[in-house]
Amino acid sequence: MANTYSLDFYDPSNRNPPVLQLGVIGFGGGRVQQTGSNGVNYIVGNPDDPHWHPYPKSMWPGALDMFPIRQPPTNYEWDANHYRTYIPDNDTNSVSYKYATLLINNITGARDAARAQTAQVAAAQAEQVAADNRRRKAQVKQQLEQAKANLKTLEGEKTTLESSYNRYVRRQSRSGATPQQILDNFKMENPRSLTLQPTIDTTKRNIQSATNELRDLA
Repeated sequence: MANTYSLDFYDPSNRNPPVLQLGVIGFGGGRVQQTGSNGVNYIVGNPDDPHWHPYPKSMWPGALDMFPIRQPPTNYEWDANHYRTYIPDNDTNSVSYKYATLLINNITGARDAARAQTAQVAAAQAEQVAADNRRRKAQVKQQLEQAKANLKTLEGEKTTLESSYNRYVRRQSRSGATPQQILDNFKMENPRSLTLQPTIDTTKRNIQSATNELRDLA
């Protein structure tokens, strides 16, 4: 197996940061150890790695765009108020530098994937809204056309009814009936006269409402 560095995410709870691994465990590889300035050995990336430093939790996740590219901030907890950031040695050949590089690549890769997923979801939602608007617009247009056709029919019916009433008045006047009696009799004989104008008014309101909605959907 090739002796390449990788991150070992050993903690299934993901509460601890990954450690640096060289090669493959069980095939001649293992976790990379270093000796600190105090003479104590530590595994690179382990919480006791001296390259870890605290920074305020309030800076996450903005710290990803603020910190130096090779000083990866993480959301691994340092204490109640701080997360961990890893500050490697300046030597680009050092294992701490290799670890920092792998860590920032992993973090930014996950962030970019999440952003892409968010953008994809937002685009899908926007397309759904646009599709819903197109469907609603077509529906309202159809309703508007039908309402206008209905109004034309109703107004024609009103014209016919008014002509009928005028003829009725002339006939009934010869019988000596009063104007109120004539009107009451006409309404009884033509019950449609009681509902026609309210129906026209409602249809006009529906036309105005549909017109306004179409304007808003444009």
